[in-house]
Amino acid sequence: MVKIGLKFKASLENIKELNSKDENFRWYLKFSCSECSEESDKWNYLSLNEVVDSYHRVVSHFVCKCKSCKRVNTVTIIEDSLKAYTAEDEGTFKTIAVFDCRGLNPIDFKPGEGWIPRIK
Repeated sequence: MVKIGLKFKASLENIKELNSKDENFRWYLKFSCSECSEESDKWNYLSLNEVVDSYHRVVSHFVCKCKSCKRVNTVTIIEDSLKAYTAEDEGTFKTIAVFDCRGLNPIDFKPGEGWIPRIK
């Protein structure tokens, strides 16, 4: 089990807080297989409201089978790790989410839609 934190840095203009704590929020990521290093060519998403039972009886938010080595890999969002990015954090990197990755390494992140802004 490897826990990987997603660090985020942004400029917030007229926004007090940027939040992703909605259960429908989608985290768009690309992964590489930790077994064979095969990289995904498509964006994959994880969401708290979409849960998949894997063969280890572990509840995950994303399960995939590697095209090359056929290994089944999982990622789970650690719900209590989700943090808002605030005006006080502006210009610095802050960990806004942590993922429990089993067999996958996140290699790219796309912010996407669904962020909840709190206006100043």
